[in-house]
Amino acid sequence: QELDRHEQAGNPEQSLEELLEMLVRLVLAVKPRSGHDLSTFMRLLGLAFSQSQGHLRKYLGEVYGRVFKRYMTLVLRSAPELPVNVLFWRVHFMLGSAAFTLSSMKALKAMGETEYGQRAGTEEILRQMVPFFAAGMRADLLVSDELALSV
Repeated sequence: QELDRHEQAGNPEQSLEELLEMLVRLVLAVKPRSGHDLSTFMRLLGLAFSQSQGHLRKYLGEVYGRVFKRYMTLVLRSAPELPVNVLFWRVHFMLGSAAFTLSSMKALKAMGETEYGQRAGTEEILRQMVPFFAAGMRADLLVSDELALSV
């Protein structure tokens, strides 16, 4: 629905930060049935990409694939300078980082509080991820364009 509203608004170009903020809003809008819904889903997402059996990834693709492809089209438009193969890896670096952080949220919150005296809520953590992910997507290529295109 959020993607539909975006398309109907006639705003084909959005910054990467705006696209990431869209995800944050959607995650925060979901009313959890328990305190662990987000953590559980992200753990499943991590398993889907780390297990050699493809059944979980196939299932997630069937359920979320169409929306994910639409979203990724917008991400591609926001980073046209990146070769597709570099974009592939950077998106998966973001997914991996998000899966780890959000599936381990309870432990990470406890560590932050115990070791640094910092309390952080889920919304704050999600919002801190936006500039981090955007910077990672915009990072300079460390290999020549020729090598990046051949991978």
